Amino acid sequence: MSDGLETDEEREPDERREFRRPPALAQIAGSILVALAIAAIAVAVVTAKFGSTPVAELEAREERIDARLDAREERQKAREDAREERLEAAEDGE
Repeated sequence: MSDGLETDEEREPDERREFRRPPALAQIAGSILVALAIAAIAVAVVTAKFGSTPVAELEAREERIDARLDAREERQKAREDAREERLEAAEDGE
């Protein structure tokens, strides 16, 4: 041929290239790897968008809320005690 390309018929038998399908096991392994890659990307995107909330962070948030509630209850109790003392002092002064 004048174009420099040979067909399979013109090549020597050891130069012929045949298309072989990959073994089923290799194809399955490749599919599983691609699926894992897709799942990892999805997890990374969701985590980046919403952020992670570790258990320690959630517990610390609950503790801060509890501490605020306790402080509020203590202030309310102190006001009630002070009011009772004023009432008792007013009754003793009569």
